[in-house]
Amino acid sequence: MLGLQLLNLLDPSDTELARPSPGQPSRAANLRREWRLRRRDGTTFPAEVTASAMPDGKLLVMLRDITERKRAEARFRRLVDSDAHGVMFWNQQGMVSGGNDAFVRISGCCRRALERGEVQIPQLLEPGGEEATRLDFAQLEGTAPQERELVRADGTRIPVLVGATPFEDNPAEGVCFLIDLSESKRLEQQFLRSQRPESIGTLAGGIAHDLNNALGPIQMALDLIEPMVGTSAGKSLVATVRAGAQRGADMVRQLLTFARGGMEGKRVAVQLRHLVAEVAKIANDTFLKHISVRTMLPRNLPTVAGDPTQLHQLLLNLCVNARDAMPDGGTLTLSAESVDLDQAHATSLGEPEAKPGRYLCVSVKDTGTGMTPAILEKIFDPFFTTKEPGKGTGLGLSTSLAIVKSHGGFLRVTSEPERGSRFDIYLPAETTPAAEAGSDGPASPPRGAGQLILVVDDEASIRQITQQALEFYGYRVKLASDGAEAVAAVAQPGSDIKLMLTDMMMPIMDGPSCIRVIRRLRPELPIIAASGLAANAQAPQQLADLGVTSFLVKPYSSEAMLTEIARVLQLKKSGAGPAAP
Repeated sequence: MLGLQLLNLLDPSDTELARPSPGQPSRAANLRREWRLRRRDGTTFPAEVTASAMPDGKLLVMLRDITERKRAEARFRRLVDSDAHGVMFWNQQGMVSGGNDAFVRISGCCRRALERGEVQIPQLLEPGGEEATRLDFAQLEGTAPQERELVRADGTRIPVLVGATPFEDNPAEGVCFLIDLSESKRLEQQFLRSQRPESIGTLAGGIAHDLNNALGPIQMALDLIEPMVGTSAGKSLVATVRAGAQRGADMVRQLLTFARGGMEGKRVAVQLRHLVAEVAKIANDTFLKHISVRTMLPRNLPTVAGDPTQLHQLLLNLCVNARDAMPDGGTLTLSAESVDLDQAHATSLGEPEAKPGRYLCVSVKDTGTGMTPAILEKIFDPFFTTKEPGKGTGLGLSTSLAIVKSHGGFLRVTSEPERGSRFDIYLPAETTPAAEAGSDGPASPPRGAGQLILVVDDEASIRQITQQALEFYGYRVKLASDGAEAVAAVAQPGSDIKLMLTDMMMPIMDGPSCIRVIRRLRPELPIIAASGLAANAQAPQQLADLGVTSFLVKPYSSEAMLTEIARVLQLKKSGAGPAAP
């Protein structure tokens, strides 16, 4: 080093910067620069060069290798310039002193206001103590990033992940990194909502047995009470209770069917005029009085083949949506008409499912807020909703569309902002006359001739009402609360049990286990199985493997039970009894 000049250590590209200008004195005594220095092997590195004058007139030159600092600065600059994460600089006076483009986008702040120092930290955080707000970012030093809520310039709030640290050389200032979590939160909420049908299925399977056991005694008791009621008012009350119990039973079955991913249901001839009138009555009784409910229902409407419970759910979903679209009141109109579509008309509707033929068109119209074309395109998407969090799941219209398609129909929607919406449901009409579901009065249940029936169920209320119904119609009854008691009753010497009616879900010994043992003791004994989980696709095969061909879906009426018992006993009498598995 001895004998070398400072210029000999500089990178050739920096030597001109180090030379004094002609005619000017050297300023080496006051030097503090960043230059690139050259090593003996020819490689270069960034260095901070500081020179100061000594008392004897000589210079003290200090060279500091700043390679790592430059690397850190480059990484920091790339991070700041990145558009993926927001970066802002702050101080303990509560001011945001700068930020990158991503921060401007996330916060909604104006770049000019940011450069002028007009953006304050309290504007970005939840309202609270000002002093605590000023120190908030500094307190995050050394801690893991935290989820916070950022208040944007327009007043909206978004979730962000925040990490902050003060500068080493100036703890009163620092840098903060923000990541917008809005999209990840939306996906998280959508995922959680997507789990709801599965959770509903689990819950429905767990409570269906108890619900059906609660509804069963009501339905069977009504069959016994009705003949004892002499007045027309009393019979009307019985009919009302019976309809409510049947509706509850249908809802349980529908819930189980939907939760297991199927939209199939029992198809019967349905007169939608009565169904629409029933839904209109529910809407008129339950909606707020500032919503007027009107119906236009001709009498000569054709029937459709469908599941009454699903169609009831479809209409109720649309009516509830119409109600929510009229927060300040309005008119809800339900109408129906028979429509004949030729090829040209079907094509003009623009619906792929529209085919030529006769349809029953049911319309649900409101005078509410209406929808923009952008919203109209998304209304049938699962989990899409314009309602506030907690006010809707976004499944109502997607379920309604699935019901319409499962019935072979199609759905059309027209809407304009502030001019209301109209949903037109097209369902294929039956071309041949068919009796409506429930139009014929119930036939008198067949009576027994003293046969002994073994009733096996863990619910005392079901055992009691079943015994009363069977004894009222001429049977003798023996009761068992589980499969073990049933086996003991059948195995008792001299037992003259003619038929066993057993639940499938019981403690100690369930129905399948009980049936297996009974088949070994008395292979020829007729058995009727009963359960509220008829939606289980494995149930028919499981029963067939046990040699059981008769099944009652809970809750069932006394009439259904007595009719099935009479049928099975008649088969046994004619020699067509069950074969041993």
